[in-house]
Amino acid sequence: MQRQRPEGSFITLIIKSKVEVPELIQLRRGQIIAAAIELFGERGYHDTAIREIAKHADISIGTIHQYVTVKEDVLFLALIEVLDSYLRRIPAALAGLTDSLQRFRAAVAAYCAVNDERAAATVLAYRETASLRKCDAI
Repeated sequence: MQRQRPEGSFITLIIKSKVEVPELIQLRRGQIIAAAIELFGERGYHDTAIREIAKHADISIGTIHQYVTVKEDVLFLALIEVLDSYLRRIPAALAGLTDSLQRFRAAVAAYCAVNDERAAATVLAYRETASLRKCDAI
């Protein structure tokens, strides 16, 4: 079954999941993404196997395949986590500001805060985006 990303995501995606409970999808994918970001950061995307991600997330290989189809889905979800962070934090930082310079400073500060808080995921995004397949339509 195909499902939209859990609520709270500003970027809607369709990633295949055999599980139909949104809260469970969000919980398990959170575990998978956290493990993947750490392992991809240590070993690189290409040198990390899906079974290693499952082990690091403390779930079985069968369970991981209930939530994602291929390793590229995991990379994609990890990258989307960073983008969602920007989309949540930057507009919130701009709320109520009208002065252009204040808005610019607030946007840069929010961007830097996300990069600082999610350093491993941000580095992953810069380093491994080219590993994703090209898509004609979004």
